[in-house]
Amino acid sequence: MSYCNFPKLVTEDPKDRFRRATFRVLWTLLTFAVTVGVVRVSPAAAQQWKKVVAEAKREGKVVVAGPSGAVYRPALIQAFQKEFPEIQVEYNSFRPGRFKTRIIAERRAKKKLWDVHINGMPGPVSLKRAGVLVDLRPVFRPDIKRDRNWQGGFNFGFVDDKKMYNYGFFGELQTVVYANRTFMPSSKFNNPRQLIDPEFRGKIVVGDPRRFGAGLARMAAIMSAFGEDFVRKLFTTQQMVYTSNRRQVVEWLINGRYPIAIGVAESALYEYVKQGVGKDVKPVISFEVSVWSTATGNISLIDSAPHPNAAKLYINWILSKRAQELLAKDSNHNSRRTDIDPVRPENFPDPKRLKQYTRNDENWRATQLKVRKLAKKLIK
Repeated sequence: MSYCNFPKLVTEDPKDRFRRATFRVLWTLLTFAVTVGVVRVSPAAAQQWKKVVAEAKREGKVVVAGPSGAVYRPALIQAFQKEFPEIQVEYNSFRPGRFKTRIIAERRAKKKLWDVHINGMPGPVSLKRAGVLVDLRPVFRPDIKRDRNWQGGFNFGFVDDKKMYNYGFFGELQTVVYANRTFMPSSKFNNPRQLIDPEFRGKIVVGDPRRFGAGLARMAAIMSAFGEDFVRKLFTTQQMVYTSNRRQVVEWLINGRYPIAIGVAESALYEYVKQGVGKDVKPVISFEVSVWSTATGNISLIDSAPHPNAAKLYINWILSKRAQELLAKDSNHNSRRTDIDPVRPENFPDPKRLKQYTRNDENWRATQLKVRKLAKKLIK
């Protein structure tokens, strides 16, 4: 924007020159304000948003399918309802992938009950492929979409191949392997490459990689880093123990029954840590096995949402700074927002390497399916 081409005033009266100079100054200030973000939205957009909020309050409810775990509830339910007491959050928790079965059965029965879905991969992408999601892009407020507020820019957060349906607000490097340092000191085990060493046979618990979840995702990361033969050796020689119970993985790791774990659900571990239990459980950091992940922080809008305005309000609120601060603190996951400090610095992605990391997104699904097929074949 420029004031250089403003029409000249007809007269050169001093008052007119003063008015023109004043107008130039005001225009320059407005341009600067828009550039740095002082002016957040246009008056028309602000008025339109007021209508959305008013309609959301009239609808009075938003129905959310979200991740399991008590750590998410303060932000996803209580904080939102405190800010918007007129809107009830009806929240039901699901493990990734489980919600798809539920909603497809409901659609067959001609029921459309849900507004918003939040969870980890591959659940969001499965819903997109099932055709029960709608384009998120028209939902976002202009101030939410500012590139400078998000690691890698705003669009970097989309995890579906169309960049339309599944938006990731967390961003961190997956912890592939954890160890209980009381029973497995770092002097003995400090690199995921050691997983196939004979001395660790029978000492590893894994979230079942035959099912979608943390175990499968972490085994896919291992395959991406070390190859298929490495994963085959893990399955066939290490006498690993498998469980689909996410809490059992954590409990066995904490009590030392199995001092090494692959596929720990961080939210379950964090619940114990907050109670003062499991403080000796530490991530085995290796940038050789570096997968950028949105963890459980993917949000989507359900097709034919019964409370469309409340859903729009809820989605934008979740992506706001105040909500992201609460979610990051409560869940112990790093937000992608650049105006929030990381809660887990050891898992914080290097901003300069964002495009170099393997991404846990829709395009990485093929690797996970390959691991799953291998696991079903080799695990007895």
